[in-house]
Amino acid sequence: MGGSAAGAVETLLRPETARVLEAANDPGSGSGAGNSGQSRLEARLGYGWPSFGGRYTTVPAIGVGLTEATREYIHSWRLAEAGSAGLVLGLDVEAVRLERVTGDAAPEHRLVLGLGWRREDATFEFRLEGSHLQPVSGNRAPEHRIGLTLTARW
Repeated sequence: MGGSAAGAVETLLRPETARVLEAANDPGSGSGAGNSGQSRLEARLGYGWPSFGGRYTTVPAIGVGLTEATREYIHSWRLAEAGSAGLVLGLDVEAVRLERVTGDAAPEHRLVLGLGWRREDATFEFRLEGSHLQPVSGNRAPEHRIGLTLTARW
């Protein structure tokens, strides 16, 4: 946030910096992390090995996602082209169990299938995702979603 490395402490202690950070944490401001203004911590651990004669890489992974209100347990599997120049094909399968920390809400299960392409020499990814959300309790109907995602990183 602002200023040079030598003046970093002074920059963080300025009143205008505190107002910017407070606005970022305000759920109604629209500038906070996540859709509801909550911060999210996600950690994943995966290991890849060559498949199909070294042409692809298989990566199973496990993970956990935490917010103040929810816990997610994630198990995923990815198959991606290895060492290809240009567009790289990737296939993803992800299973998620979502538990709410507060209230009596039953856990929800989500299955996501993804197919996407990314460039090895660039920082964007194009994905088509389909998901099925199955609530454990019988008081909500399952949801089916299809989405298109374009991700750019810099």
